[in-house]
Amino acid sequence: MDHEKLIKLATQVSPNTPFVNQKIEGIIKDIQGIYSFWNISIGSEEIIHKESGSYKYEIIFKLADFLDDYIFVGRIAYYIRNRPYKFTFDTFLVNADFTPVCIKNPNTKFLTRRHILKLNSLLRFGSFSVDDIGLIKFHLLWNYETNAHLAMKSKEDIEKWMKISLATTMSTLKVNMTKLLIMTEIIDKEKYNSVVSVQGTSIRQLPKFFHDDQEKLKNLILDGITRKVSGAKEPSKADELPKYVYPFYQRVKVKSVNYHGRLTVGGYGAIHVVKAVMELEEQNKTIFKDKYFLVKVPRQASGNKKPGNFLLKCSFYLLLKR
Repeated sequence: MDHEKLIKLATQVSPNTPFVNQKIEGIIKDIQGIYSFWNISIGSEEIIHKESGSYKYEIIFKLADFLDDYIFVGRIAYYIRNRPYKFTFDTFLVNADFTPVCIKNPNTKFLTRRHILKLNSLLRFGSFSVDDIGLIKFHLLWNYETNAHLAMKSKEDIEKWMKISLATTMSTLKVNMTKLLIMTEIIDKEKYNSVVSVQGTSIRQLPKFFHDDQEKLKNLILDGITRKVSGAKEPSKADELPKYVYPFYQRVKVKSVNYHGRLTVGGYGAIHVVKAVMELEEQNKTIFKDKYFLVKVPRQASGNKKPGNFLLKCSFYLLLKR
């Protein structure tokens, strides 16, 4: 469906002023022009009139091929008022026939969510999630009401932020998705090794002893089941696993916390960025690392004019304790 039909349907649902309709039509033409310039084909598009008076323009398109067998699909939603002031960018993986790639085992889904909590803390922009059906998604959110100087006022502004979003999404997905797929058993060891041999350090790899540990664990479980069924009294003896150089849990001390500013605000709270200097041990050495955190701070009562440093420190402390 072309943008003229979309605009016609939207104005039939909720008539608006010619000026607003002209702005919306111009923005949609700019967005479509940018996609056509980059040779990105739009699979479907929809425009929805919101109760707030704004319009939601949603596009779904093929983003890129992945590992020969899969495709990344992008979904961008623009929330348009007098100018584009916010858009969300979601990406997920599908098979060659465009059926979603999902984690089917409930236990694997739960463990993947736990792993993604740690993975998201390593990302500077965006976040991964696993929905109820097991679909792994990557999310970006740009809110242009937070910083007025970032508002998209022209086609060049829209193009700049779309380019940043596409580059950020693809670099993050290429680095992390292969590891997620092997951990969730969507791809096998042979496929994973073939990717590592080609891409090397450009992807986030598993520890070199991961597959051996998995095999030892599987054999231990099978041996335990066999002994239980046969009535053997002696317990199974587990092979000793190698000592992990970088353990999942580490004791750390927070040396200092620096406030970096507000990232976005909306609803009942705001998200702030803080930088912590941490002291930890790695390979029997004490080192210091800088770590960035996103901290959600509830909005204060209208009569309180304090900047909320106390709430920020408390929220950050609770985040670290978890």
